[in-house]
Amino acid sequence: MGKGFLMTVMLLVLMMKLSLLTIGGDPLVDYSLDGYCDCSRQARSLNGYDMSLSVDKIDFTSVNPGDFVGRSSCNTYTTALGAGQRVLSYSYYTPPVNTAGKPRERGASLARYTELLKDLLYKTKILYPDWRVRIYHNISKSDNSNRKLLC
Repeated sequence: MGKGFLMTVMLLVLMMKLSLLTIGGDPLVDYSLDGYCDCSRQARSLNGYDMSLSVDKIDFTSVNPGDFVGRSSCNTYTTALGAGQRVLSYSYYTPPVNTAGKPRERGASLARYTELLKDLLYKTKILYPDWRVRIYHNISKSDNSNRKLLC
């Protein structure tokens, strides 16, 4: 293989990497999703967007997936993702526990709840590959193992 071919391949790889750093010309930034863990996700920067944009000023007949349509009620990361998100929402509420840390409900198991969530997330990736999952939960800051599962 000649030098020209290798230079072309290197240039293509560099162009691909650079294209991953922007969405529609907007630079990507890290968004922290939760104050309890250090995980983050990347989405376009919201610098320069009108965060006071109201729904009544948007012509939804001409909105494309990813277009900025104003502030989301979820968080700034969701706002940055824009319109057209396909979302599956789940509620994950651990059973109430007694002072010894055991579930109050007879037959309930914290491990079983976690197993169900892992299985659900795995199947969601297969059945709905382009969808986002939002999980509403009651996991506390001190529950490190379950917090890591949600990250």
